[in-house]
Amino acid sequence: MLGDDYQVQHAPWDRTDGGAKDSNYGLQCLHLFLHTAMLEPTRYDVIIFNFGMHDIDYSGNHSEEYVTTAEYAKNLRAIKSILLSTGAKVGYVLTTPVPYNTSLNDRVIRYNNKARDVMEEYPTVATADLYTWVIEVCGVPPYFNCNIADKQPSPHYKPAGYEYLSERVKDLIIDLKRDESPQFWKRQELFVSILQVLQFGLYRSTHSSHKVKLT
Repeated sequence: MLGDDYQVQHAPWDRTDGGAKDSNYGLQCLHLFLHTAMLEPTRYDVIIFNFGMHDIDYSGNHSEEYVTTAEYAKNLRAIKSILLSTGAKVGYVLTTPVPYNTSLNDRVIRYNNKARDVMEEYPTVATADLYTWVIEVCGVPPYFNCNIADKQPSPHYKPAGYEYLSERVKDLIIDLKRDESPQFWKRQELFVSILQVLQFGLYRSTHSSHKVKLT
């Protein structure tokens, strides 16, 4: 989808679900996320990240993952700082809706607002609004039948839905690289790390479990 100028990297242990968890976990394991799948040190030109769906404990089955909005903002602020310190262009994607539960979806909205505020703090980080991107197709929750959403109750998506979401992520990556000089493309490969991008499946639809080469 990105073309042949990009090499997409995964979290070291990611093979199926993107390794998605809460922002406490993300902050704790960030040094590992910044390695290759073979645990090799590397340098990234673009890093896209998201936390949120697990922070709200959307399933109700993992109370240990629940993070308050204050702690969530604190974690995102720390993660953002570390990612920017790598020298990479950094982008954030807002969490998508919880279709089947308005109370949980209200949490998503509150956490997205916190995330947007953190990303707008200096130094700013560009944000892709996947929440709005979804409701433009599915409407405002609750909804139980949308052509891009998985069978309800679920916050996941059909393959066509993940392809739809990945279009916006692709646009964010391209926007982040738009200001690079033309010589950049001749000098080096472009490495893209997509960390915890949305709940598990976007990993699968945007790229495979091995490196994707694009130059």
